[in-house]
Amino acid sequence: MRLVRLAVTIIVLITVVSSALPLAAYVADEVPIVTEAHNQRKPEIQGDTVVWEDYRNELDTDIYGYDLVSGTEFLIRSFYQNQVNPSVYQNIVVWTEARDFYAGRLWDVYGYDLNTSTEFVISNGFFSEFNVTIYGNIVAWEDNRNGNYDINGYNTSTHTYFPICTNSPANQGYAEISDDYVVWSDWRNLNGDIYGYDLNTTLEFPICTDPSSQSTPAVDGDIVVWIDNRNGNNDVYGYDISKGTEFPICTDPSTQMHPAISGDYVVWADRRNGGYDIYGYDIKTQREFAICTENGDQTEPSISGNVAVWLDYRSGNYDIYGAYISGGTASVAYPGVMVMAYNKLSKVTALWDSIMSRLAPGMDPEISSKLDMVQEHISNAGSLSNPIYSNGELQKALELLHELDSLI
Repeated sequence: MRLVRLAVTIIVLITVVSSALPLAAYVADEVPIVTEAHNQRKPEIQGDTVVWEDYRNELDTDIYGYDLVSGTEFLIRSFYQNQVNPSVYQNIVVWTEARDFYAGRLWDVYGYDLNTSTEFVISNGFFSEFNVTIYGNIVAWEDNRNGNYDINGYNTSTHTYFPICTNSPANQGYAEISDDYVVWSDWRNLNGDIYGYDLNTTLEFPICTDPSSQSTPAVDGDIVVWIDNRNGNNDVYGYDISKGTEFPICTDPSTQMHPAISGDYVVWADRRNGGYDIYGYDIKTQREFAICTENGDQTEPSISGNVAVWLDYRSGNYDIYGAYISGGTASVAYPGVMVMAYNKLSKVTALWDSIMSRLAPGMDPEISSKLDMVQEHISNAGSLSNPIYSNGELQKALELLHELDSLI
């Protein structure tokens, strides 16, 4: 009976992962990533990895991560001082930390290699560094070594530091990096503007200097997005560096905050429904769509490929949720996840068959309980249209089957 039920759910899973999503849908099932009882803040996603600040320690904030492929959470950094504002690119996580606060160093920049489980110092001068970000081998942040806040950078391959913007006495902050460009908020004109820097030519250039306030830019490839107050409320605007053209993304009369971009998708927090929800925009089709409008505020979205994550207050504390954006097509953003799901499916099937062939009548209650748990994970994997979530459930089923294999 168990084998028949497993076969049915596997067939359902193959159908789901192959078709991925309904053609008409823009957003698939939501996925709870972290629902721990304490608050989480500042989520960022890149590829299959999500990182965030975590308050479960209560005394200070720590850095945690989550692997979307395996469905596993992991601790990156825990220390008696606060660790904040994590950023991730492939296997490198960076953050700022008040580790040497009592030595006068205030906030410093640290990094961690997920592949080798090694931590390293990026910048720990006797000044404060904030809002660190990473892309490729470039790390950027704001610091006050010159009395005002400037944007500085570090190359992890050459181990060299370099200035990005030191326009004194104005402040610069909230830097973001993609490919050849660094962008940031800049107060040299007394109101907030958006400026950029070409890492290849080492030339700085203005992106938006409208007399109103612009802030919190994000960049992917040639497209920069930011929050813009030119209409008397916070809207989302964009700029194509290669074409030199600016365009509105969302000018709804409510407040928009925290824009992020990946490929053709822009996401942000939006207050049009009273509380903050997560909305998105497809640059290619010029179509806006809702991602999450649950009760409680949803804020601080981040996006990589077709997967968006955000802070979610629906349970009375800030958790992290995610969703898969289909773009109204049946394509899958992460072919690697599809391949891993199929590989895990084959391993689950083979190991299940091996275990069933060795089971004797009157099995131990512990074994029976674990078999039920395996089936529950398989059923979960086949019931949702999100291939990332399905892959994580298959991983949990596979881990339980390995435990059963050692017991029989």
